[in-house]
Amino acid sequence: MRGPIEASALTARVEGESWALAEFAICYQLPANQDGLDDALEAQRALTEVLRQLFGQVAENIPVFAASHRAGERVEDYALAWGATVVRT
Repeated sequence: MRGPIEASALTARVEGESWALAEFAICYQLPANQDGLDDALEAQRALTEVLRQLFGQVAENIPVFAASHRAGERVEDYALAWGATVVRT
């Protein structure tokens, strides 16, 4: 996921899918000039808050990652490490 962290954006990403909530994770692509640790934590907190709004307490079980453009911290790196079978960008 990229761009503003909003309920409508997140809903659009999962809408129509038949996944159980425990079967997906959210990986947020940080902008190149805002990819420090503080930026990652802020994005993770914001995403978790939106997930709580959409899914209630179940949101606590959804993994949230913040990816950067650095080797080992890219979306592809997280997908490989977690064995993702479907990655939407």
